[in-house]
Amino acid sequence: MILTGEGSGSLKIIEFEGCSVDGEPADSCYEWFSYRPPMPRVSRQTDVFAFGCAVYEVVTGRPPYHELEGSDDRYQEVEHLYATNRYPDVTCLPAPLGALIKGYWYGDFSSMGEVLRELQVFVSLSF
Repeated sequence: MILTGEGSGSLKIIEFEGCSVDGEPADSCYEWFSYRPPMPRVSRQTDVFAFGCAVYEVVTGRPPYHELEGSDDRYQEVEHLYATNRYPDVTCLPAPLGALIKGYWYGDFSSMGEVLRELQVFVSLSF
């Protein structure tokens, strides 16, 4: 994510995960806290879910379930939490933002285009 000086200052989301380099296969790998099985390994839904995790990290300054970072079993622990629809608490965030993040995690958005439209509504109501 990059803050730009364009206009009133904006956030550009740049993500190179899954890009091919030097003709190699376009692989994707999510961090331990931003992937929720049993989704297909890479899909629009996994991207939306990972975006929710990125927004959560930007807003709180910590990745989801940061308290498990030092655990050797963090992959399994987070996988179990996500598989049972247990996500970090967002009640301390402004209500619309917390609801948006939960929507990313619960699969309420089927594409980043839907996410962008909802973010534009959020921004127009917030400022």
